[in-house]
Amino acid sequence: MTVGASHLTRPLSRLDRRIAVTAELLRSIGPRDTLRRVRQELELRDAPGVSGDLYADIWRDAAQAIEARVTDLGGGFLEISTGRRRTHVGRQFTGLDGCVTLCLVRDKSAVNRLLRTGGVRLPEQIELEGGDLGGARRFMARWPAPWVLKPAGSSGGQGITTGLRTWEDFESARRRALVDGSRLVLERQIAGDVYRLLVLDGEVIDVLRRLPSRVVGDGNRTVRELIDAENRARLAASRHGTSLVFIDFECVVTLRAQGLSLSAVPAAGRPVAVKRVTNQNGANDNFTVHTPIHPEVAEEARRGAAVAGLRLAGVDIVTTNVGRSLTETGGALLEVNGGPGLHYHYAVADPANATAVAVPILRELLR
Repeated sequence: MTVGASHLTRPLSRLDRRIAVTAELLRSIGPRDTLRRVRQELELRDAPGVSGDLYADIWRDAAQAIEARVTDLGGGFLEISTGRRRTHVGRQFTGLDGCVTLCLVRDKSAVNRLLRTGGVRLPEQIELEGGDLGGARRFMARWPAPWVLKPAGSSGGQGITTGLRTWEDFESARRRALVDGSRLVLERQIAGDVYRLLVLDGEVIDVLRRLPSRVVGDGNRTVRELIDAENRARLAASRHGTSLVFIDFECVVTLRAQGLSLSAVPAAGRPVAVKRVTNQNGANDNFTVHTPIHPEVAEEARRGAAVAGLRLAGVDIVTTNVGRSLTETGGALLEVNGGPGLHYHYAVADPANATAVAVPILRELLR
């Protein structure tokens, strides 16, 4: 199945989407790795620690910390009460923000227009309809590579490809992105690490440094084999928030920028980034930041949440140094997320020193 202009006028059904994703995987990574990808998704579906029990544990622990009662309503929903106050939560979602606001921030084009109007520092970007190749060419001529292409309505990193350097890269990334909708966002890739700032009612309550998924060479195994080993280790650990590294075009581009391919054998001890999009990183790639961050970075996160109309927001900022101003580093705000991914703050390299972010959130819900 080819995703082209004829498919831009209607949303794809779940089956059509699955077929389209598989077709693009076959095109970009070949049958062998596409088969691996399908197997990975089946393994992840049945793995412990990736379903609603993760958030059930997070909310139960938070309720215990403030001496609240928890009632399981089924379907991943909980009622939490103390005295005459009660609230409902469903996984990472709470009653702090309305459904219209949450839907709005899922639309990258719409929320980016709000953020720019509100003076938030964003990467240079352009919104494209799926067939707007002229707009893409003009943008690439003005802003040097690398670039990032995103579906305007995607979440969880789906359909995003980073590190694009050629028109051929863009075309491959475009075909994949169109599976998730006809509107795309093309932007200049900002250098640095991704930091997730969790904002609650204008206060930054936690900061994470989120590195891309990595493997370390041993001089014997290929990158493909190292990715398999990393995925097996994640599944065996059964840690909350388990994610797997899915081989796709984003993976191929990331490796190519390091002079590698899936069949390359990295030297012993050589760290290799296998994805730039951080949604598929592991707990060992997430670090709670306990050192002070620059006031301008915190202010940018607060402004982003406020302009988007969110009381609770996970704000992604990219910078080479979170302790310096964005003016100095050339950093920018990447996204404001209404689904704040609370589990990221628990699934970290040093869980004993993680911030129990659900506690202040629950206190606010029960005020």
